[in-house]
Amino acid sequence: MIPITEPPSLIKKHLSRFNSLFSKPQSGHFATYLTGLIVSSNKTVQGINNNFIDHKDQSNLNLFLNESNWDEQELDNRRLELIKESAFGGKETKPKDSFLVIDDTISHKTGKEIEQVELVFDHSIQKNVLGHQLVTSLLVSKDKQFPIGFRLYQREKDDSPDFKSKVQLARELIEDAVAKGISFSCVVFDSWYLSAEIVSCIKKLGKYWVSPLKNNRIVIKQQKRIPVLEYLSTIPKSVYKQKYINGVLYWYYAETINISKLGKIFIVAYHKTSDCSDEITILGSSALVWTPDKIIYAYLQRWNIETFYKDSKQNLGFEDYELRKLKGIIRHWHLVFLAYTILQLSSHEQSLTKWVSSNLKTIGDQCRFAVSEIIKYFVLWILKMYQYYNDEEKVVTLIFNPKAQFRFSFE
Repeated sequence: MIPITEPPSLIKKHLSRFNSLFSKPQSGHFATYLTGLIVSSNKTVQGINNNFIDHKDQSNLNLFLNESNWDEQELDNRRLELIKESAFGGKETKPKDSFLVIDDTISHKTGKEIEQVELVFDHSIQKNVLGHQLVTSLLVSKDKQFPIGFRLYQREKDDSPDFKSKVQLARELIEDAVAKGISFSCVVFDSWYLSAEIVSCIKKLGKYWVSPLKNNRIVIKQQKRIPVLEYLSTIPKSVYKQKYINGVLYWYYAETINISKLGKIFIVAYHKTSDCSDEITILGSSALVWTPDKIIYAYLQRWNIETFYKDSKQNLGFEDYELRKLKGIIRHWHLVFLAYTILQLSSHEQSLTKWVSSNLKTIGDQCRFAVSEIIKYFVLWILKMYQYYNDEEKVVTLIFNPKAQFRFSFE
């Protein structure tokens, strides 16, 4: 990794919004850690600290995360204001065609001494793993997506009077998003979260929901109770309609129907093959006035949270922390959310400008572009140092001797 001499421009652009939360030394640690999450190949505290050419002992960065007196909730509030103001042009996001996606993910760990780490079931590999499990919310609007909130889930134990289920945590995230002015029309989630509690919460907030239905959900029709999959098997395939959605052709059947414990909802059952030979997907929604293709489109937005998990883990060190205290770990997650938000918002108005920025399609692309800035700053730093000392051996010593820590202002 090229030594880091200063943060990339996409971080410097936003520092003024957050610096009042910190003392002057804390502001430096804040910029350092945020930069490291985006550009460092090793995103542990030690790895980030060592990448900076003027680094001091990594214990200072550890102290910033674990002990220092700063308010991570206020930092997150300012991040949400940044989303509302920069991404949507005002204090309130526009609800039309905006979706709040709810899901959970595992931050995999190996050390049992980490606070509140536990065995959790990983569905992707069908076995228990050690880690932290988080329920998260993501705002999706057209070509933009931003993480909104998270809650750490802990399995129920005999001595846990404050236990909250994942459904309860999801409800908190939905309510919190509305309370903080994040506007959206619909909440999208997997069938695991489809419950009377979530449905009631969303209805009270004046929102719609879209979720897959499990095949054994009970349809109540003409005083009969029948599993929804069995009911749909009675519908002739000849009545299915077809529609292109996001470039994919779907064959679907839609009906407003009464589902046990959910009441009257709109269901959309669809296939992706013309003979309907593939496995059927059954969606349910409280949006009785929406068209079937809009229901399907809304559900497709759920995939965005999977890309967020992938990007935040592969590119931003979401689960790379080597911290033991939960306070530091939670702060790490807040800073990852901020790094992701800044990358989503960044216009990359650097010297390579418009052609480059127009081709930055992914979070990984933007991270690599930030690294290119780090290289540029490092080259400029070498030139400045050589001009200052007029001694190439001295400059080499500054780069490779960690005891020769030299601070130089580029302001």
